[in-house]
This record gives sequence, C-alpha cells and structure tokens, in this order.
Amino acid sequence: MLSRLADLVVPARLGPGFRWLLASSWVTNLGDGITLSAGPLLVASQTHNPLAVASAAFLQQLPWLMFGLYAGVVADRVSRRAIVITTGLVRAVILLLLTASILTRHVDIAVVLAALFLFGVNETVGATTSATLLPMLVDRRDLGLANSRGLAGVIVWNQLAGPPIGAALFAVGIALPFVCETVCVLAGVLLIARVQLPAHPGPPARPGCARTSWRGVAERHVPLGVIMRGGLIIETLTDLALALTRWVWFALIVFAIFGAHAFIWGTTSTSVRQRAVPAEFQARVSSVYLTGVVGGIAIGSAIGGLVASVWGVTAPFWFAFVGSAIILAFIWRSLLQIAHADENPSASPT
Repeated sequence: MLSRLADLVVPARLGPGFRWLLASSWVTNLGDGITLSAGPLLVASQTHNPLAVASAAFLQQLPWLMFGLYAGVVADRVSRRAIVITTGLVRAVILLLLTASILTRHVDIAVVLAALFLFGVNETVGATTSATLLPMLVDRRDLGLANSRGLAGVIVWNQLAGPPIGAALFAVGIALPFVCETVCVLAGVLLIARVQLPAHPGPPARPGCARTSWRGVAERHVPLGVIMRGGLIIETLTDLALALTRWVWFALIVFAIFGAHAFIWGTTSTSVRQRAVPAEFQARVSSVYLTGVVGGIAIGSAIGGLVASVWGVTAPFWFAFVGSAIILAFIWRSLLQIAHADENPSASPT
C-alpha cells in the first residue's frame, strides 16, 4: 500500500536520486517554515524598534544582492552536491549557536540580526546550488512533474504546516523552533548525501522515457507557451480585480485563483528555464533569476509603500496592473518560442 502511494506521488521513473532529493527538500522546507514564524517572533521579543524589525527582513535579502551572482559562478564550477551538504551543515551550526545564545540568555537584537544575515548568505549559496540538482537527476520531459512535486512541498510544509508549528513551539519555549529546524536541516543533509549525481551535469539517459513520460494534466494537453500566456493574463487581471473590489469575499476568491496560478506558473517557468539552459550554466542562470526575484521584491515593496502613501492603498494595484499589461503586450508573441512549444508532449508519440 505504501509502495503504491509512493509511486503515485513520486513515480519510479523519476529515479531514486530524485526521491532522496525530494525527501530532503520537504524536510528542510518544514524546518524553514517553522522558523518562518519563529524568526519574526524572536526579533519582536528583543526589540520594539520599527527600524530594527525592518532591518531583520532587509538583512536576509541583502546577501542575494551582494553574493547572488557570484554564488551561481561557484556552483557551476565546484561540486554541487558538496556545496549543498556544506551549506546545510553551516546552517545547522548557525542554528546551534543561536539556540545556545537563547538558552544562556546572551541573545539580543544584535545577535539575532547577525544570525539573520548569516542565514541570508548561506541561503544565497545553498538555494542557488540546490536549484541545479533536479535537472541533473530527471529526464527533461519529466521536469514539469518533478518540479510540481518540489513546489508542492514548499506550499505544504514551508507555507502551511511549518509556520503554525513554529508559533506553537515558540509559545512553549523560545529555543524550541530553532532546535526543531536544526534537526530538520541535519536530516535534510543526511538525505541529500544519499543522492548520487551523474558524473556530468546533464540529466541521466532513461531509455524509452520520451515515449512514456508526462508532465501533469495541463502540460499534456496545452502547449507550454499557452499556459504561460494564460498565467500572465490571470496575474494582470488579479491586480485589476484587487484595485477595483471593495468586497472581502471577492478578494479572497481572487487570492485563491492567484494561488493556483502561482503553483502552475512556478512549475512551468522553472521547467522551461531548466530545459532551455545548458546544464553547465544552470547555476549562473538560476542565480540571475533568484537575485532578480529578491531584488524585485525589495524594490517593489519600497515603491509600493511610497505609491500607497501618496495616492492611497489601491494605487499600487493600479500601477501593477498597468505595468503587467504593458510587459505582457511586449512579450506576448515571443512566449511560444521561449516556452519551446514545439516540444510539447502532446505532439510527441505516446
């Protein structure tokens, strides 16, 4: 029964290496989710200074802007598996030191901010490198399926299960969430150590995979370029709907639809990028993408706050709607080429 369930969640054709990688990802995402709520609570317990609280988020994002591109170059030139294991162990050490400072009552806002900055540096290197492992283990025609399993773990463990667990543990004892994350991180390192990567960066050859693989219901029947067009339309209309609505219930429906879109978009765009980029450049391209995401969030948050303070709370949604519409119009025709629509599995023999 368990074996059949495992095959349903993670089909055997994805290989044992991917199963170990996915297990490591799910466990570490649970640990990250636990401290996703416990971290801000720890900051708030040490200071009521708004600037210090804002600095906590900034210090975690700053390393991406400082070291993000360099991390990609290193990951393309050094053993990726070794980097992921090393960053996991370093994270565990930082967590242990933070836990010790809490238990010995030596923790203060300076210690917490320093730890958050180190977490940011560690995540910059680790996340950039981790993103390159999946396409080394999975056939390119199964990337959509594999990425959907990884993203599902982020949503379930990092965003849904982890934060309430972390808040509950923090209420019991301030150090408990960080102890639990340490255990999760070490478990993730042990699991990733079971992964055997191919000697060369490219994915392993799987005879017959091209004739039997599938990437999920949407990708079986709809070209990838069409999926990306639809996703960007939904994103643009989401901004318009939030700018216009005054009803909470309608806004909740919009957010639910946007959440479904975000899952499909994340799976599709990641798969497209992994298929289009040669294996030896995966980390560098991934670092550019992730640095752009973090930088965009930081800059966008600042601009959004300024716009809202001048023109009102709905103004950022109007700006986002207009900007998204303009960008979509510019890239509309090129999306089919970007997404390699000619390689859609519905056009392949089955």
